[in-house]
Amino acid sequence: LVNEELGIAYPVIDGIPNMIPEAARRTQKQAEA
Repeated sequence: LVNEELGIAYPVIDGIPNMIPEAARRTQKQAEA
């Protein structure tokens, strides 16, 4: 499950999205300051 707006992806386990924040991973590089 991917949230394009936030740039994060959650794993799907046995067809169920695991939406625990600790399980999320970044899908986009952060802009350098």
